Amino acid sequence: MTANLHSVVLSKLRQPRATAKGVERARLSIQLESARERLVSLVTAPAGFGKTWLVADWLASHAEVAQCWVTLDRYDNDPMRLWLHIIEAVRLSASPDASEEAAALIRSSDEIGLATIVDALASGIANSGDELLIVVDDAHVLESTEVLNSLDQFLGLVPRNAHVVFVGRHDPALPLAKWRLSGHLVEIRTADLRCSLEESQAIVAGALGLDLDAAVVAEIQNKTMGWLAGIRLAAVATAASGDAAKAAAQLPSVGTVDGAYDTVSEYLVEEVIDDLEERDRRFLLDTSILDDLSGPLCNAVSGVEDSTEVLERLARAGMFVSPMGETD
Repeated sequence: MTANLHSVVLSKLRQPRATAKGVERARLSIQLESARERLVSLVTAPAGFGKTWLVADWLASHAEVAQCWVTLDRYDNDPMRLWLHIIEAVRLSASPDASEEAAALIRSSDEIGLATIVDALASGIANSGDELLIVVDDAHVLESTEVLNSLDQFLGLVPRNAHVVFVGRHDPALPLAKWRLSGHLVEIRTADLRCSLEESQAIVAGALGLDLDAAVVAEIQNKTMGWLAGIRLAAVATAASGDAAKAAAQLPSVGTVDGAYDTVSEYLVEEVIDDLEERDRRFLLDTSILDDLSGPLCNAVSGVEDSTEVLERLARAGMFVSPMGETD
């Protein structure tokens, strides 16, 4: 298959925008800071631990550094599709010259070997001399042997001025032990991403604006084991109950439930959704088929005319939507 059969999907290259709805996680930002001195970084945990927000917030604090973001999906197991998007992301960064040769090769109508394209991109980044941060989000979806081999090739060629951050629910199937042994690997895992009690209090009182007793927040933090999404959902459900302390005590614990995160999230979602007005429940159901939400798109799907206002209101209330990127 020739590379010119593919088109760039720009939404895959849109860097998420960290917002005030997130909680400041200085200890993790310090860990990420060491990524600028290493070749590869891993930020891995189950869904809902704030991985993407953490990395987006860290990048926002380094606006002076060239940076690019690629969000993957299962179709990126096609190597040409994957590298077309990585190359375009680098081109759109502050160092467009770094990808010039690779971009020309991958868009050629001739059959160009994948290894040659990867070589060209790594060489271009090295020749640019500019520091470059490359984030590959949802890296856990990659399964193709050819894709994984090409990424391993790229990591073996990446110069000192570039740093690759993989974000996902688990590690990509790459031979990472060599980078770990050589001291070139930064690892942020589930245990690191668990919210402390202080961070949980900041989420509840600051990001969500809820007035819950310290003991209730501590119970929520304990039952969710610091799982950020669980804290948000549990806090909203608990605050909406008639007896916050009792509701918190009755929360299932992720430490004692088989398939913990899915089971607890289902429970909490049901609790929160039951408390919504019928109009908002219908809106969330109608728009649940969308990956990215915008006012006009939600208007078209849901049939309402004030989707922008609805999205803003639901985001303020912590109801399943968060503003992560600029809309077109």
